[in-house]
Amino acid sequence: MFSIQRNADTFDKAFFDNDMKSMREFIAKANSFDERNGLMQEWFVRKEEEIKSRVVLPDKSLQKTDNDLHERVDGKLRGAREFMVSKFLIKDEFGAK
Repeated sequence: MFSIQRNADTFDKAFFDNDMKSMREFIAKANSFDERNGLMQEWFVRKEEEIKSRVVLPDKSLQKTDNDLHERVDGKLRGAREFMVSKFLIKDEFGAK
């Protein structure tokens, strides 16, 4: 379904392999969640919008899957985010520790 009307021209061929790999990686991660159907629908909508917004060919250094890009960006922010959440969890909703 995702590959219908894809890989037809040179421009799309530059992205197609990474898009398919991103989809396989996402399905592997989302499969363990009960709400995986909703997650897949949201992923398809986001990916369709991304495909429509592409205007230039990607540089080789930018040809990465969604998962690779997320790990690179999230890796720097994860520690700070976990620290902030841990501060919220010190007290319950009534202020007791």
